[in-house]
Amino acid sequence: MKRAVLMWVLAGLLARHAAAQITPYSLQVQAGPGLLAFTFSVRGNQVRAYVPDDVAPGERFSGTLEGPPNFVFELGGQSARVGERDFSWVMPAGEPGEFVPLVLKDFRGQELGRASVRVAAPGPAHAAFRFPKFVHAGHSAPILGPFDGDSGTTAMLIGGEPARVLAESPRKVVVRAPEHAVGPVAYTLRKGSVEKQGDLRALDIKTTPQSNAKLAVAVHGLAGLADEVALRLETDYIFIHPSDVNPEGAFETQVVLWGMDQNVSARQARLVFAQTPRDEVGLILREPNQDRRADPALQHVAALKTLDFDPFPALESYLTDFDLGNDAAYAMLALDEERAMRMLLASMPRSGANIERLGLIWFVRHYTPAAKGPARSDAHAAALRILSVPSTASETVELAMHTLGLSGTAEDIALLEQRFRSGAVWAGGRRIQDASEAAMARLGSTTHLESIRNQLSQPVPEQLTPQQATFLSQLLDKAGFAGRKELLPAVCPHLSDPAAFEIDVTWDPKPRAMAAVRAIATQTTPISIAPRKTIDEWKDYCRRAQ
Repeated sequence: MKRAVLMWVLAGLLARHAAAQITPYSLQVQAGPGLLAFTFSVRGNQVRAYVPDDVAPGERFSGTLEGPPNFVFELGGQSARVGERDFSWVMPAGEPGEFVPLVLKDFRGQELGRASVRVAAPGPAHAAFRFPKFVHAGHSAPILGPFDGDSGTTAMLIGGEPARVLAESPRKVVVRAPEHAVGPVAYTLRKGSVEKQGDLRALDIKTTPQSNAKLAVAVHGLAGLADEVALRLETDYIFIHPSDVNPEGAFETQVVLWGMDQNVSARQARLVFAQTPRDEVGLILREPNQDRRADPALQHVAALKTLDFDPFPALESYLTDFDLGNDAAYAMLALDEERAMRMLLASMPRSGANIERLGLIWFVRHYTPAAKGPARSDAHAAALRILSVPSTASETVELAMHTLGLSGTAEDIALLEQRFRSGAVWAGGRRIQDASEAAMARLGSTTHLESIRNQLSQPVPEQLTPQQATFLSQLLDKAGFAGRKELLPAVCPHLSDPAAFEIDVTWDPKPRAMAAVRAIATQTTPISIAPRKTIDEWKDYCRRAQ
């Protein structure tokens, strides 16, 4: 009897322990155009929930559930059963960036798994509907517009076939394009009492592994293409132009995979949907230059000018992007140099070393005595911020010194003197020391002005060594950045300096002497874009100036 009671107690404990165990499951989260897909693999089944990717606290949204029945999803006290209906919920209160649990349960209420849905910041409403030019047959596509988050009042036809609504927020609806409608097709969208009709192009896109290092991408439905098509394959972008389409209305290419790429068979080329102004600007910046002889910035500017919104805020947001930062900066400068420089300078040092160098070089090259006001004060403030960061690269520190010399006052001499006295134990340190001395001389330091003049006045050997020619070139750069007319009598003789030769390499200080004279004469810098003259013209200038 005791044994039977013990076995019964043990069996009960084991049952309760088994019931308390968490059911094993796996979760895959995919970010599609305009939505998030949460796929749970549990008990031999796959269950999926689609939700829009832009829902803010308190906003109504709709989604779709796929999988076998008798599974239930819950979010913020709201629930929906798989296989029964699509759902319409309200995003719980919370701060943007926080996460709300999306819980999967069985029909008995036992939790089987959970995912996290990110709460978005409130986005601007769309006053008009905006339809994509292209859709990927059998895949999701977003339509922007004045929606209400209730997919029960939304329906769409593409090529005469229903396009299933997968998710809806107050700013967009995401539908699944029919699989068999390929090429130019008509669409009809009904939202409540509103109906919109038009035409788009449905594409059939197939990605096939060719080897461990190549993927073949084939796109059909392109006959009569008039616009550019953008595809994305992981981090690679493919741009299809009308001239790329073959007589069969298709496009084919092979993409080489670099590095240790894994799971090649799972990689698929996807149609790119620009859902925000930033997306549109990013696509323009990513497009390869169609004419390699032309300035890429001019190509970008031509495309940016066709947009129906101000691209500058979006361009500014790309300044911190490792891949697109420089392209964004050059496009900004080509669009509106004054506005661009203010943004570039204001972004330093947050935007990183590349933008610091680009922006400061631009300021130094384009500096003129008339460069006063906001641009000059912004450059001065940016240089001080850069110098306050201990880890700043030596090249950027050198540029910041030159910028202080051009934009500062005598009050900056103490900081420059501190940098000058820090020593020059390596090449970068020597250039920083030269830049700081040139800046101090420009800002009125007679001590450093005399130091530069004395160095320039030393006799030049009839035959220079490469080291001597290099030193003279650096000294002439320093004089040019100092920009003081008192240095002309010491600089002008160097227009006749000999060159140094070693095998097939030449070191000639004369071009640096010309740049220094030009900088002093025009009150610019040795790397200025100011018009150039011949060496004889500058020698004549020196004779007249003295």
